[in-house]
Amino acid sequence: MTADRFIETTSIVANQKPLCALPWFHQKVNTTGKIKPCCAWDEMAPGGISPNQNYDSDTFFDSDFMHKVRDTLANGIMPANCKACSYVDSLDIDAKSYRMESLRKAQKLAVISAIRGC
Repeated sequence: MTADRFIETTSIVANQKPLCALPWFHQKVNTTGKIKPCCAWDEMAPGGISPNQNYDSDTFFDSDFMHKVRDTLANGIMPANCKACSYVDSLDIDAKSYRMESLRKAQKLAVISAIRGC
């Protein structure tokens, strides 16, 4: 992660804006080379955000698609593609969705960066 991306991630998380932090520091590459924002991302979700092209691992993270995903989450909108985390979050159990875990980890990064003066 570049320093600019790290600062963007920690400042957004510190402001409690995004519904999920994963798109700012994570990508999932499966065994066939298919890349997604995370392992729970449903690329076939009706009404969801879809990439307009195939990306490789060098271009995916800074692609228009990922910028759209980040903008959507930063504006407090949960994409239809995130229904797995929405479902887990709706259950009355102690299970944590990938979304909740990402926010917990990003909070730790924000605290660490504040201590280090990043």
